[in-house]
Amino acid sequence: FFRGVKYSIHKIFFPKSYECSLCAITYGPLSMKKEWKEFIETLDFKIRFLHRNEFYYQYPNLKDVMLPALFIESENGVKKIISAIEINRCRDVGDLKKLISNKLNNLS
Repeated sequence: FFRGVKYSIHKIFFPKSYECSLCAITYGPLSMKKEWKEFIETLDFKIRFLHRNEFYYQYPNLKDVMLPALFIESENGVKKIISAIEINRCRDVGDLKKLISNKLNNLS
């Protein structure tokens, strides 16, 4: 709870220094943005969001990967399909949705 309050206060008063560009785009001060939530609910994938420490703990062999990033998981492991550089270029939820949709369409 306290961590959530801390992040909310940080995001409201110091938005330019917010650590995670993905969180900055997809979350408002208190919760996930409606537009983002509706978008991820339309995807035909099981979606999991991992914070850096959770990701590196679960995938120690990927400690050199710059985050945030989007991966697809299969029996063969995880494959990065969107890099931190691409996510960091997004200015808003619309940009992020377009990026993800284009990448997923190219996988098919």
